[in-house]
Amino acid sequence: MARLRTILMSISIMLITAIVVGGGVFLWQQTLQKSKSAEYEDQINTIQASRDQAKAEAKAASDAAATKTTPETTTAPVILYTGDGAAALTPAVKTEFTTKLTDPYVAYYAQDGQVPVVSILITVPTKKGDPYKVFAIRKTDGKYENFSYSKLGSPLETWKPTCGTTACSFSDSYKTKYPDVVK
Repeated sequence: MARLRTILMSISIMLITAIVVGGGVFLWQQTLQKSKSAEYEDQINTIQASRDQAKAEAKAASDAAATKTTPETTTAPVILYTGDGAAALTPAVKTEFTTKLTDPYVAYYAQDGQVPVVSILITVPTKKGDPYKVFAIRKTDGKYENFSYSKLGSPLETWKPTCGTTACSFSDSYKTKYPDVVK
């Protein structure tokens, strides 16, 4: 009888321990999930704010274009770096992003009356080998494009447009200014 009590007591203690440990693991996972959800929500809010700003600027430009007689000047797009790795970007790396990605990208969509780019959001990863994620919004039509670009820890590549089955169209001035893109 004493042995049966000892066995039942041991089983009860193991069961209670399993319940406590399982509950702790469950609560830990819920906390982790909430923190990731908040991170993604912040990124979505940043993108939505950028898109809303682009729409507002497009409407203002459209309204101004109806009454304006002088040519419009081009403004540079808003460039945002986000993600866990963004804080580690040096000014030299940001300059390289400008030279190899944002300047050729913006110039490509501004040539020959195409829709100019209003904002570019670059999500910087923390793990070497993971790609940068780029989200760009264009003026007036509010259309956007997202794509992966180069990889953390590798030299940045020169951006090149994806033109599908047709050949990309480049103006003469674009060909002169960005010969690496045209190659």
